[in-house]
Amino acid sequence: MKKFGLLFINNGHQEMYLPVFCGDRELAYSVFVDAMKTCGETKKRYREEEASSFFQLADTLGKERRGTGPDDCPIFIGPEAVSEQCFGGVDSACEDAVYIFAADFEKGEIVRVK
Repeated sequence: MKKFGLLFINNGHQEMYLPVFCGDRELAYSVFVDAMKTCGETKKRYREEEASSFFQLADTLGKERRGTGPDDCPIFIGPEAVSEQCFGGVDSACEDAVYIFAADFEKGEIVRVK
């Protein structure tokens, strides 16, 4: 199994753990920090819009910064949250993930959870 991380997002309506198909913790962290900075500059009003904007920007940045090696997947952030069918559910995914980051939109920062 390839190494993966998780990104926790609460968009104001639901909490989601999104799979991040990048085993490099520092690369993923730098992508998320840069995406958060860019989103903070746009001063989004609604958390749902902010979460969606952040997700799209982080996914684009992640794809741009990824290499072309055999372990590099063309997907950076999975389009759907972890479920029982995908990664065996949240508890299993949290245990198996090499890192977990959370997007704190109120403070405009990325929190290292694991």
